[in-house]
Amino acid sequence: MNGAIQIRRLGNIKTLTVYSTRGGNGKTIASVLIAIAAIKRGIKTVLIDADVEAPSLGNLLNVGNSGPSWIDFLEERINDVNQLITDCNIPGLKVIYSPNPKIGHSFLNSKSQLWWSNALKRSVLAENELHKVGFELVIVDNQAGSSVNSLNNMILADATLMVIRPSAYGVEVSERYYNDMYKFLQGMKNRSDFYLWNQILEPSDGKEKEIMDEFLGVWDKKMQDHGLIGGGRINYNSKLDFELLKDSPDLIEHYQKVESSVNSLLDKILSNS
Repeated sequence: MNGAIQIRRLGNIKTLTVYSTRGGNGKTIASVLIAIAAIKRGIKTVLIDADVEAPSLGNLLNVGNSGPSWIDFLEERINDVNQLITDCNIPGLKVIYSPNPKIGHSFLNSKSQLWWSNALKRSVLAENELHKVGFELVIVDNQAGSSVNSLNNMILADATLMVIRPSAYGVEVSERYYNDMYKFLQGMKNRSDFYLWNQILEPSDGKEKEIMDEFLGVWDKKMQDHGLIGGGRINYNSKLDFELLKDSPDLIEHYQKVESSVNSLLDKILSNS
């Protein structure tokens, strides 16, 4: 795997939540890439689309959206989480999808505090059952931004991965989020939390490279001062943007281009358990 460490043992990290402070940073693609890397190692993996306000896995992975969904389980219309598991267009990867919310209806804002409290209990129940039936790694594609839903999924996880696209505004928002959120989360249970630089633009000359290296270096230190572990870097790939315009994007092809970076990230996640 292009020099990856090839760690197989999962240790204490069995549920990973992938999120970002805003949409467009590539958290869903990152979730899929990590899942591909895991199943290529023989790790039985299920990917949950918990971004219930803007779900995308159903369309991205050609999941048949006619069966029971994650929302059906959270709202107790389905009690057997195994009924939610479905195949997708990536061989060996199992998916639990969320349906698109109704147009003009804000799913998150319509739910009460009691609903979300029960949703967290149901999520923990689902996580335990998924591990019990043999899934070694549960990856949760989380809600972008700050919400009760995103917090629930972070509480649920043994590890979180913050996906960040380099920009002055984006990282400042991320740092504020870390400063507030991790003081709360890191006191709840033993956990490991990571960040990933994603969609890094390729410098065209030495000056641009110097600017990018300085920017990432400054923010690496700040992230790590907050207790987060650097997960590495994935460069911008214009071909992926065009691929995502298709009805059935080939994410395996994109994975092959970033395989080394993704496997290095997975090694870090597994070795920090």
